[in-house]
Parts: sequence; structure tokens; C-alpha cells
Amino acid sequence: LRGISGFLFNLFCGGCICAFTGLADRRAAAFDATSARGSGSLSSIVQKISTLATVIRREPPITLLREAMWRTHKRWKQIRFQNEIKNGVSPVELRATGYYRFSAEDVSEHVRGAVLDYADLISAGTFCWFGYGPATVGSLPQWNLDYTSGLSWPYVPAHSLRPIRHDGSDVKIPWELSRLQFLPVLGKACRLSGEKRYRDLAKRLVTDWIQRNPVGCGINWSLSMEAALRGISLCLLLELLSPFTAEDQEWLQGATKSLWEHLLFIEAHNEFSYFTRSNHYLSNIVGLLHISSSLDGPGMEDRR
Repeated sequence: LRGISGFLFNLFCGGCICAFTGLADRRAAAFDATSARGSGSLSSIVQKISTLATVIRREPPITLLREAMWRTHKRWKQIRFQNEIKNGVSPVELRATGYYRFSAEDVSEHVRGAVLDYADLISAGTFCWFGYGPATVGSLPQWNLDYTSGLSWPYVPAHSLRPIRHDGSDVKIPWELSRLQFLPVLGKACRLSGEKRYRDLAKRLVTDWIQRNPVGCGINWSLSMEAALRGISLCLLLELLSPFTAEDQEWLQGATKSLWEHLLFIEAHNEFSYFTRSNHYLSNIVGLLHISSSLDGPGMEDRR
């Protein structure tokens, strides 16, 4: 009992520390470039202390307490998440929602041509990001690479990586690529044209991403928002590719397990805060709703 009590006390203290420093860390990292080179630099520490003092002065005690309790609960969920992932068993199966359906006859020739042209670009290994324009990166991209600078992030635990490094790299490139928002385009192209090559490419891209981005490892697992947007893309693709044949079952099991892992990751790293909420938290809850609606299994109905 003494050991358990000590563990819970340490957990709560850690939550308090996270509550008081969480906002400070975010602001300090954005304000001070030196924080990207080492959290031990004097200017970074001074900036964090200054921001921490501002937060404590600004927020009422009840808000600070709520934030500490929330972050304690969040740390507990992250410990549970690690254990569930190590278990390696996915207790869920895909659930058809009928959410993303359309009739090919109702699609104009202009729209049909635009979808197929975009799908052909993807088939040729060409992807588009923001204002950078099309980039040919290969049919199976390097998911952790910023193609504009040639710099990449290593495949190490995501919590140890700094997205913003002030070295000329743009983390939004691998993030945007790994949102997999081009997958529904391939699914639409398959439905519109009846050509199996679009379906096969989509399945190959999903398999490659899962194999090269183990859950919790690499830059593409550094934010719950990114996992949520990626999960939605997978859900939409699976809706478009269904119904599945016996030949698809092994691949489908892998994709469904990945959705389950995305769900657990978002729950354990939810970007809610009593201090501030943003589009990140909105993405989290929309992603959780969409993924839980696409899965059947223990606890799924309660999550919807």
C-alpha cells in the first residue's frame, strides 16, 4: 500500500508540474529559438519561469487545480496506453457506417476528371503541399522527410522529438503527407472508374505507412491532432473500398488494428486544457467520434 500510495502521489505531483509548466513550455518554445537546441539553456529556463509566473498570476486557483487533476489523469491514461499497445491485441472490427457514399452517375464529368487526374498524380508519386507546388517523391514516400529542405526526423519515441528545430526544416511537410488525405481520392477514383489499380495503390500506401511508422514512434506521432486527421482519412478510405473480399481480410485486419491504435493514442494524448483550447482539441474530439463510429468492440458504443 505504501508503494502504491507513493506512486499515486508522484503521479499527481507530476500532473501539477505539467499543469503549471505546460503552457509555459509551449510559449517558451515558440518565443525562444534556443529551446529547440536544448532545454537546459539559461535563456530558455528564464523564459519558462517568467511565463510560469504569468500563468500562476493570471489563472484562478480552481483552474490550476483542475488542470493539475486533468494532467494527472492524462498521465495515467498514457501509462495504460503503453500497456495496451504492448499487448498487441485489437479487440475491434470494422463497422460500416454508410457515411461516405455517393453515386457515380451523379458526379459531373468535370468533377470525375479532376478526381481521376489527381489520383493519377498520386499514382505517379506526385503529391502537393500548401504553396510549395507538386513534388515527385515516389509511389511510397519517405514519411518522415521534409522534401523541401531534405531534412528528416529519426524514428525514435515521438515524445523525444522537437518538431520545430530552427534548422530550415518544415515539419508540416511530413505531417501533411502523413495525414493521408489523398487516400479518399484514390478510393473515389476506384469507385468512379472501376479500375483496381487505384484500390491496390491505396492499400499499398496504408500498409507502408503502418509498417514504417510504429505507433508512438517518429515525428508523425508527435501530436494527437495529426493522428486524428489521419484516422479520419483511413475511415473514409475504408468506407469507399468496402465491401471487402476474402482476399482483403489480412490487409483489413491490419488497417482496423491501426485505427484502434490511433483511437487509443488520441485518448491518451488528448490536447484538452483548462488553460486554453484550440483547433487541436477540436480535431481530437472529431477524430475520436469518427474512429469510434467506424469500429465495433468493447467500449465503442460508449465512446460515440
